[in-house]
Amino acid sequence: MIPEVKVTRDMTVTLDARDTVPVEIRTPRPAEQRGILSYQTYRERSGAGG
Repeated sequence: MIPEVKVTRDMTVTLDARDTVPVEIRTPRPAEQRGILSYQTYRERSGAGG
């Protein structure tokens, strides 16, 4: 089963990682890292305009 959450309004989603399992990926040749691309953001605002 592929989990799916349809976001049709403001909502809170709580994830429970207790039943997760590690994932191991193997390739025929060693992987080559060509760069790091990562973007994370968190913003909480209150008051006017927020």
